[in-house]
This record gives sequence, C-alpha cells and structure tokens, in this order.
Amino acid sequence: MRRRFSLCALGFVVWLVVIGTAVIGSAPPAGAATLPPSLVSPATSSANTNLVTVTFVLPEAPLAGSVTLSFVGGVSCSLTLSTSSAGTTTFTLNTTNVIIGPPVNSTTCPANAIAFGTYNVTLSYQNSAGDPAATAATATGVVIAAPITLAPSMTSPVASTTYTPVLPVAYVLGEAPLSGSVRLVFAGSTTCTLTMGNATSVSFALSTISLLADPAVQASTCGGSLPQGTYDVTLAYQDAGSAPAASVTAAVVVIGPAPPTTTTSATTTSGVPTTTGVPTTSTARPSPTLLGQPGAPTGPASQPSARLTDTSLADTSLAATGTGRTMPLALAAVGTAGLGIALMLLARRLAF
Repeated sequence: MRRRFSLCALGFVVWLVVIGTAVIGSAPPAGAATLPPSLVSPATSSANTNLVTVTFVLPEAPLAGSVTLSFVGGVSCSLTLSTSSAGTTTFTLNTTNVIIGPPVNSTTCPANAIAFGTYNVTLSYQNSAGDPAATAATATGVVIAAPITLAPSMTSPVASTTYTPVLPVAYVLGEAPLSGSVRLVFAGSTTCTLTMGNATSVSFALSTISLLADPAVQASTCGGSLPQGTYDVTLAYQDAGSAPAASVTAAVVVIGPAPPTTTTSATTTSGVPTTTGVPTTSTARPSPTLLGQPGAPTGPASQPSARLTDTSLADTSLAATGTGRTMPLALAAVGTAGLGIALMLLARRLAF
C-alpha cells in the first residue's frame, strides 16, 4: 500500500514538471502584440535644421529600453529613448550635439551627431508585457540641413542717402535673436559697432553725437559719437539656436553736418531785405551831389551841366540849382544810361 502511494506521488510530481515546462516555454497567446505607436514629427518630406522637433504617441506603457528612434539615410544611426509611460512625448533633438540624458539613453550616431542629409525616420517599441515590438509608420524624405537664421529687413537708413547727425534707424528681425547678438555696424574710414537690444522690431532716431542716448543701443565700440563720413551700415544677428548670422546692408550712407539755421529780418529803408546769420559788408557812401560846371556864367544864357558823384542804384533825391532857381529831382533806382538821360533833361530845364 505504501509503495503504491509513493508511485502515485512520484507520478504527480512528474506531471507538474511537464506541465510547468510546457507553460513556461510556450509562445504568447495567439493575437498578443504591442499596439503600434504613431510618429507625429518629424513629418514625411519635412525640411528641418539641426533642431528637430520629435513628437510621438505610445498607446501602451513601454518595456524599459525598448523605445527606439532610427534614422536611415545619410549616415544611419539610432537613439534609444528613456520614455517609460504611455501617451505623448515631445522633445527637441539637436542633431549636431545629441546630449545623453532624458529623453535620450544612448545613441549609435558617430560623435553624438546626426549628419546633415535626407533620412527615413522610424519609431519602434515593445509594451511592458514584452510582446513583439510594434513600429510606427516611417516618415520618409526627412531633410536635416545646416541651420540658418532668417534674414532681417532694414528700412532705414536708406542706401546712397545723406543724413544730418540724427540718423533714423528702423528694422525687423526674421525671428527671435540670440541674446546680445544683434549688431549695427558702421564701416567706413573708421568702423563702429553698436550692440542693440533683443527686440525684433525697432524704430528710433540715432544721435551720432550721443550714441548711447537711446535705450535701444546697449553698447558702442566707438564711444559716444560717430564721426561724420560715408559708411556701409550693416544689421546682423543670430537666431536663438545660435545658427550662423544673417544680415542686411545699406551702402554709401553719408552722415554730414547739421544744416545752418537762417531767419529773415524786416526790409531796410532801401527796400532790400537782409538775412540774419549771413555776413554782410556795409561801406558808407558820400551823398550824391549835382554840381554846375565850375566857372559857368549865371543867367538865362548859361548852359548848366550836372554830374552825380555816386552812380549807385539806391533811391536818391537831388536838388539842382541854376539860373537863380532850384529844381528838385527824385531819382528812382535806374541804370547808368537812364541816370544820364535824367541829368541831361534836368540841365535843359534849368537853362530855361
């Protein structure tokens, strides 16, 4: 009896071992699989700089270390991500400097960089149950190119234009700048660089004799003033990602002196206006004198002659004397020929 019980116990143990081995070594139940993820960005045929926005959605919590982002193309490589939960993940990937740290656990990319080129990008993962991996639809034709800064525009100063010491400055940056990177450069007989603020739209009057007077100007390499002269004026800046600078130039900008200030005074008694601030020369003139010919006899038969000692064109009043009477004569501003005729007529009248 005891022997029969032992054999039964031994058979039960063997059955447990066989069944247990079959369960442990069996394949996952039919239909068990990781739900497929979705890759939102980068998108198919998208153009990207070195800063690539990566967005994806995992429908299930992932198995640790199973989330992989693969780049197949120029220089193929992949990233292993640290994502640990279901849902949406978004981060910015600097392809020129792949930093190891959340969300990147490791990379196979040479020198921790993804070379510029065109790639097919694929996301894959396994769920936490370890079911077979699932892969998102591949984003094809993803371009990763050298970074650029969007070009600025400058409406003032204008090329080939002359300005007084007050120079109008107006510009718009293509995007937010790297702090401290905005420069206004005057290149001529001397070179002066102004460091501007970080505003993307600027319009102000720059005093070239007091460069730091406006808060838009943060610093100057030429002190407080810019000499008069001819300059090429260049606006340059870098974007927030430190891409190479973009610029725009206004050539042959002339900074000259301030124009003179003049005012007009009242008209003088001679009818000729004078201008304040304009030097004038005034010379005293002798009063015009009409004289009889020396030694000529007086009386009706005399033939008086006359001459004017000052032949200027100023208005003049004369009094001529002859044959015992005085003849007043007012001379308007006339030419030399007209003045001669007037004197001849006066002499003839005095003779009678």
